Amino acid sequence: MFTCGAFGETIHYNGNTWKSFINETAISNGAFNNIDFNKDIVVAVGYDSPKAVIKMGTR
Repeated sequence: MFTCGAFGETIHYNGNTWKSFINETAISNGAFNNIDFNKDIVVAVGYDSPKAVIKMGTR
């Protein structure tokens, strides 16, 4: 399970523990609004005012 939010915070839960990816996904003036994954790819979308942001990660 993944979740995301303010300042680019992206967190993964593996069923036992949470892991933050803020060092890899941080944005200075915005947030991620949505996140989705499929097999080995995760995509988060949001904004870093006033620009749109799309960040992709792989396993």
